[in-house]
Amino acid sequence: MHTLYAISAIVLLMMQLWSSSSWGTPAPLRICFERWWPYSYVDESMQAKGIEVDLIRYALSHSGTDVIFTELPYKRCVEAVSQGKLDFTLHVDETDGLAMLDQSFVNWELTLAVAIKRQESFYQQAVQRSPIILIAEEYPYPDEVYSALKALNADIVTRSYYESTDAQAKSFFSTLSDSRVDAIVVDRTWAAKIIHDFDLPVALLHNLHIEPQYIGYHPNNEKKALRLQHLLSSIPESVKKEIERRYQQP
Repeated sequence: MHTLYAISAIVLLMMQLWSSSSWGTPAPLRICFERWWPYSYVDESMQAKGIEVDLIRYALSHSGTDVIFTELPYKRCVEAVSQGKLDFTLHVDETDGLAMLDQSFVNWELTLAVAIKRQESFYQQAVQRSPIILIAEEYPYPDEVYSALKALNADIVTRSYYESTDAQAKSFFSTLSDSRVDAIVVDRTWAAKIIHDFDLPVALLHNLHIEPQYIGYHPNNEKKALRLQHLLSSIPESVKKEIERRYQQP
């Protein structure tokens, strides 16, 4: 009987050692992202794609570590990482309360989208009356954005910006065509694609603010973060440019 217990203990110990990252395959990194073309999105075959997704995949391709991407609304990504349910989330800044990698591959170019018929007159009319400007209820915008809107004496309204398809993104801009709002705060690159793809009568004004976005993680996850940061910093510039070219608008 003692021999049986000893054998069982040895088997259990071997299983534990085999499952550890030092003996077996490292556990995959679990990375959350919000749909944000061209940096991260889910394509027609339900595969994670985008500039930042491809960069991470390339960085990990020879490291022996797999990666699992999960698409969720922005707030749920931040919450999942804060609670330790996922390892990393893309596209955060200092307003989100997470630790962050040093490198940024993404700029949040915040600008105003207006009906194209109001492109020339928007700022002049804003002097005469407070414009109604729509912003996302789920994003903690940088102070510079609120300062810019205050300078316009804007009447700010909020709604969720989450959309799961480009068709939903198209309908999002209908608030401009039916004059429910005068302008919408949007990311320039994403908005330009939707406007182009659906030939929308929408124009983009000058940027309100540009804010670098980073990969966020829980402070307890620092070892994984340092390793990922090292791998990302080792990506050749030629590879970065080639990945960016894949997502250039025609």
